[in-house]
Amino acid sequence: MISPKNASARRREMCRLAPVIPVLVIEDASRARPLAEALVAGGLPVLEVTLRTPAALAVIRAMAEVRGGVVGAGTVLSERDVVAAKQAGALFAVSPGATDALLSACEAHDLPILPGAATATEAAEKVAGAVDSLEDCAKSYAGLKAGVDKLVAEAQEQLDALKEANKAGKG
Repeated sequence: MISPKNASARRREMCRLAPVIPVLVIEDASRARPLAEALVAGGLPVLEVTLRTPAALAVIRAMAEVRGGVVGAGTVLSERDVVAAKQAGALFAVSPGATDALLSACEAHDLPILPGAATATEAAEKVAGAVDSLEDCAKSYAGLKAGVDKLVAEAQEQLDALKEANKAGKG
């Protein structure tokens, strides 16, 4: 069983590993391992595999074997999803929302969850008992913003390089 404080610490650790978490919807499990290896090698070790395809659990199993990867299950909606994801090797869960039953299931099965919230009130209710989680929210936002800023800067560099190459080719 995972305590809210331990879940919070594990979420913080995942956020430190990577500023961006790729959300993966994969239909063919044979592509899972090579994709995970490439993402981890490229600096994105935290991977979310959505439970929206028949292959999702096999994909999680394959990706969980990749050294340096931290694989989680997304679109987790029920205790059945929690159990299946954990058995497949998921180290965390992501949900579009979070009922008390889902939060309890994740706690009981030692699976940290990154719960979604549609409103500020809903978010506040979910973290009311865990002060660390308020810190997580602020740190996660700061990390996400830094990650997005970095991606935008890198994309701009690539665009500028392409423009220069295009000018050189026409000149």
